[in-house]
Amino acid sequence: KEIVTKQLNLDDKKFEPRSVRYAISNAKNQGFSPQEFERENPKYWGRVITEVYSCYQDKLAQNNALDFDDLILIPVKLFQQNEQVLNYWHRKFQHILVDEYQDTNRTQYDLIRLLVTNGENNKNNWNWSDRSILVVGDADQSIYSFRMADFTILLEFQEDFGDGLPDEDTGTMVKLEENYRSCENILEAANQLIENNTERIDKILKPTRGTGEKIYCHKADDEIAEAEFVINQIRTLERQN
Repeated sequence: KEIVTKQLNLDDKKFEPRSVRYAISNAKNQGFSPQEFERENPKYWGRVITEVYSCYQDKLAQNNALDFDDLILIPVKLFQQNEQVLNYWHRKFQHILVDEYQDTNRTQYDLIRLLVTNGENNKNNWNWSDRSILVVGDADQSIYSFRMADFTILLEFQEDFGDGLPDEDTGTMVKLEENYRSCENILEAANQLIENNTERIDKILKPTRGTGEKIYCHKADDEIAEAEFVINQIRTLERQN
């Protein structure tokens, strides 16, 4: 806020500090430095955000501080610039597991790839002896795009690290299709909805529980009416049981 309103004397209605901070966070989650961000956003808005971003990084440095996004971005930049440091951490972490991989952003992906490959781009030179990477995720459940999560990172895993073979032939992907949480009616509706997604790893959720009750759809006018409906349903069930 100090940078926007005092240092750069910007209109904080056009460049609301929280929105600017959000834009800087998104830039860092894509691995962009201020200069790289400006190349991607060369118009007036992008140039102003770049200027704030640069000042913001200077302020952090003056305070000997990092923000939350820097905790991944700075190590990634360090690994890219210093082979000795990268090699140390590459040897330290031989087996890497990532959960909720569909919600990975590009900076997180760069960190994972550097640790796994030691910065070697030629897949033929990768040494997998006593080394592995295992990720778990579902592209159909990606919900953090507003935080620059990119579900295509999951879709590209087979090409990046696996054998790249079709689903029926691959030895590097296991589909977990049995569902232990929901009843058959819920899964049938979910399958019919999800199959409309154009970018996904094809799968069919299979029930392990009974058919369950028929699905009831309720349309609420707003979030308050929705909450009241849910509460009334709970009260009804409580009276019945």
